[in-house]
Amino acid sequence: MASQANGKSSKKHTAAASPRGANARKGSQAGGSRAKEAAGTSRGTARSGGASKSGGTSKAGASRAGASRTGGKNGASLSRKPSQNAYSRAGKERDASYYELQSEIILMVTLVVSLLLLLSNFKMGGAAGAAINRFTFGLFGILSYLFPFVLFCAVAFFLANRGSQMLFKKLFSLFGMLLMLTAFMQLFTKFSSEELSKFSGKEALSPANCYFLSKTFKKGGGFFGGLICYLFEPLFGKIGTSIVTIALFLVFFMLFSRKAIFAWIAQMSARRLEEHKVHRDQRKEYFETRMAEREQMLSEKQNEKEERRAKTYLL
Repeated sequence: MASQANGKSSKKHTAAASPRGANARKGSQAGGSRAKEAAGTSRGTARSGGASKSGGTSKAGASRAGASRTGGKNGASLSRKPSQNAYSRAGKERDASYYELQSEIILMVTLVVSLLLLLSNFKMGGAAGAAINRFTFGLFGILSYLFPFVLFCAVAFFLANRGSQMLFKKLFSLFGMLLMLTAFMQLFTKFSSEELSKFSGKEALSPANCYFLSKTFKKGGGFFGGLICYLFEPLFGKIGTSIVTIALFLVFFMLFSRKAIFAWIAQMSARRLEEHKVHRDQRKEYFETRMAEREQMLSEKQNEKEERRAKTYLL
């Protein structure tokens, strides 16, 4: 009876425990499915995150590659620019050195020619110098002594001011001043009757005859001076031509120096006037100080005399 009771109780216990086990099994199955779902979602998120990370890294790599390419292009362009600048600088330096060398050569040749002309004026240039001397005297007359200096200074001025807009105007004005001087020399040069007898039957003061006279006798204004006198002297006379030549010389001088003569004269006169006023004030001040010193000396002497008189009265 006891065994039967124990068996019944064990069956009851197993029956009571069986529903609990079933519930536990169901709970474990539900937990497993939940775990599987969680694992699936975590795997999906991991895959999506990996995809996004891979996409981001690929985009970053592409951007870096593009930046590296643009940087390479910029670097190449920057590396090209200095080379081009260096090439242009080198070309400019070569051009500057070439122009400098060319200027030096021209100046040296001009110096040699000027020295030969100067020597030919003093009959030290040989046969070639004598021929050049006759030619320059025929053109410029007595001013051929100054022609070598004028030639060298004109060429040096041209080389120093190459590219200037006023260069040719100044050279033209310099040549004009030289021509006016030749005309002035021709006006006041007298040729003897024997010298003019070689041109009997011809007009003695024509430009061609002035050329031969200056070439032969080394005086006068030469061809250019004779030409200017030949044009102006019949119109204005000798004195009028001299006034015209002086006026034209001053005009060419103003064009060359770019200074107004009358304005310069006005400035000089104003400066002289100011200096005269300053000297006058100084003289006036000096005179006043001398007069004050003289009055002081007279007053001191007068005081001394009065003191002496007072002492004599006391005695």
